[in-house]
Amino acid sequence: MSETDVLDEIEVVDLEEYACAGKPIPKRVKYYLIKVDKDKIRVQSPITAEEILIAAGLDPCEYRLEQKFKGGKTVALEPDQVVDLREPGIEHFVSVPDKDTSIIVNGREKVVEGKKLSFSELIRLAFDPPPTGENICFTVTYRNGPKQNPEGTMVEGSTVKIKCGMVFNVTATDKS
Repeated sequence: MSETDVLDEIEVVDLEEYACAGKPIPKRVKYYLIKVDKDKIRVQSPITAEEILIAAGLDPCEYRLEQKFKGGKTVALEPDQVVDLREPGIEHFVSVPDKDTSIIVNGREKVVEGKKLSFSELIRLAFDPPPTGENICFTVTYRNGPKQNPEGTMVEGSTVKIKCGMVFNVTATDKS
């Protein structure tokens, strides 16, 4: 690499500043500053939508990424979709919380809506149909939960905050 090539490489380019100034993106850039929601993050290009979420400190299991264009239009990006930051107009992204959460109940993946589940909802997810009878007792344990409740046991009437990949074990026993 010649001395001229080294001098021509730019360490960091703020894509929003370049776009606002109408300047073309330089060819040799080491890092790009992009905006995710209201925060600027430093990344390299090309990069996937999932990698952008991770760089922004967001769980790709709980958020999806949309590219925001001038005028407010947004376009949803697939997690494995490659984004080339050298293309004009690519500087701002928006994270969107996913409504659905993928969890594991008794070894089977289940996709549920929302971020909380009740004891009775977990029983219905575990058994189709749930066992009945006056002597039937259910036990619900969980692990790999969010920071506020990483693991534990549930009792009838309780609810729990959930996150993607959380594991539940639901058992039914006959007290007789």
